[in-house]
Amino acid sequence: MTLTSKCPVCERHMFTREFELCPICEWQQDNIQEDDYSLAGGLNKLSVNQYKLQWETQQAKQDLIQMAIKYPSDRVVLDRIKNVLSSLELRVVHN
Repeated sequence: MTLTSKCPVCERHMFTREFELCPICEWQQDNIQEDDYSLAGGLNKLSVNQYKLQWETQQAKQDLIQMAIKYPSDRVVLDRIKNVLSSLELRVVHN
């Protein structure tokens, strides 16, 4: 079966076949999970919603790390990064 659908997690990759693994976020295409984003199990242990939260958190952390590298001596920037990283950790734990 040929299909064309955007990865519901990273929204960057276009799937062209069933059960394809996204090369960007590593979510595996699953028709059932694409119909119900809250369903966990099947081809992916986490639901699309859980996986997307994890993916977005990981991307935000990488962006903050890049900012810290770019501005290593700016205390204001580094303090804000520290606060945002803490809130991201809380977001993942509570969801």
